[in-house]
Amino acid sequence: AKASDTRFPSYLFETKGEIVDVKGDYALIKFGKVPTPNIWLRVDQLEEFK
Repeated sequence: AKASDTRFPSYLFETKGEIVDVKGDYALIKFGKVPTPNIWLRVDQLEEFK
């Protein structure tokens, strides 16, 4: 995947993330089980992991 890739990687949907910060309409998400950087997502894009 490249930086300009518009597809979301599968770990976003298959791995439990943790909200570590919120600024306005965005939340900083940390994925502890996957070796990836933290990412900012809009809070309306988030849902509880089940």
